Amino acid sequence: MKKQPTPGEWVIMAAGAVMLIFAFLPFYSNGESVNTFDEGLFPVATILPLYGVVAAVTVALTSFAGVEFPKRLLGYSLAQIYFLLGLFATILALAFLILDKGNADFGVGFFFELLGAIALLVGGVLLLREPENTTTA
Repeated sequence: MKKQPTPGEWVIMAAGAVMLIFAFLPFYSNGESVNTFDEGLFPVATILPLYGVVAAVTVALTSFAGVEFPKRLLGYSLAQIYFLLGLFATILALAFLILDKGNADFGVGFFFELLGAIALLVGGVLLLREPENTTTA
């Protein structure tokens, strides 16, 4: 059944789109630009847009295509999974801030990946606070 996306779902879909688009722009730049799919960053930095895309696609499928996922996956609700994806992405993006990057500077791709990760976390928090996602004892 198709439904109208909630504000939290809109934020998650927008964050996923931003993270995917800016994954192809420079993450680091030191004379030559390096994006998240280049050698040296591939396995770790690629997780950032991957988290965003997975969350955005599942939200879009449930909202626009009427796909129904299980209510709980490994004991977690979908809202909790979206929150955890946003939390992990934000922690990873913040870890790049303290990582020794040598003589390289951050590129525009990194800053939008960081903003997208924070937006993904905010969308997860908004979904957790929605009335249908709260549980009573």
